[in-house]
Amino acid sequence: MKVTDGILVQGLEADTSRDMIELYFENQRKSGGGPVNEVEVNEEENTAFVSFEDWQSKYNTPQRHQNFYWIKKGGGNNIL
Repeated sequence: MKVTDGILVQGLEADTSRDMIELYFENQRKSGGGPVNEVEVNEEENTAFVSFEDWQSKYNTPQRHQNFYWIKKGGGNNIL
């Protein structure tokens, strides 16, 4: 089994930016995450892989990141 330092985020809005993803997952109060090492966005599948500087941060996010799906650029239900 391969060990990774990140999580796969699925179901993103098409206009969700890489910066918004990074800001959300670096905000420990909102996501439970921590400092982000890299965000790889797959626009075709509306997914992103978020890797953390501290690999243990990934264990704090899965139960909380469902709120991220409502982030919209330029207003709306922005939770940042």
